[in-house]
Amino acid sequence: MEIQAKPVTQYAESMDEQVKEFYFDFMREFKLEYKCNRPEEFKELFDHVRSCIRPMTKYRAVKNLGVIVLYMFLKTRGTLVPLPELLRHCQLSYGNFVTGLRSVTARYLVFNARNKKDIVRSYVTSILKNFQLEEKVIQNALLLLEYCYPFIQFTKEEVNAAVVCTLTLIALDVKGIPMSEICEQAGVQQSNLGKHISESIVPRIGVKNYISLLKSSDSIRKAILAI
Repeated sequence: MEIQAKPVTQYAESMDEQVKEFYFDFMREFKLEYKCNRPEEFKELFDHVRSCIRPMTKYRAVKNLGVIVLYMFLKTRGTLVPLPELLRHCQLSYGNFVTGLRSVTARYLVFNARNKKDIVRSYVTSILKNFQLEEKVIQNALLLLEYCYPFIQFTKEEVNAAVVCTLTLIALDVKGIPMSEICEQAGVQQSNLGKHISESIVPRIGVKNYISLLKSSDSIRKAILAI
């Protein structure tokens, strides 16, 4: 029995439909229709990234490449979706995601040249707004980001945003927002946050006899306010 190949135009239309369906399904699930509703831009990026990948590899499939392109698409536009939630929605393991992302970014170098500082700024604003904090808290956080960024610029944007938000709340003595909730908003592990602050920030702001974020919060507050 002879199997006839699908016409190229029909295949292209099918691929377009899959990509757009993937995009709209995600936007609805995470209620981002009004925040980042740019389906044509996403489709253009998807097509471009896909063209950079060798044919006949699993990373070219919409279900695999879609989540990687979506991650890059949202990140470069400063739209924060916690990575664990993104992977859960797309049913992709963290290991497969990282492998795929490395494969893509090795060929699509534009992503590596993104403006990380602006992305962190957007993430910080988004996280603090989710807690319905006053504008002055957000402005203070952005000022702290300017000071701290040289110390943290080589770390992931999500971790940096969690660091700045946590230190801002400590400095301004804002109560009722556990560090675990900030980590959940940013999609990072609490242990990574604490380690990053103790290694990258504490030595540079002059906190003496540091024990932990909780036990040394008064010392951290005084050091930040003295900046």
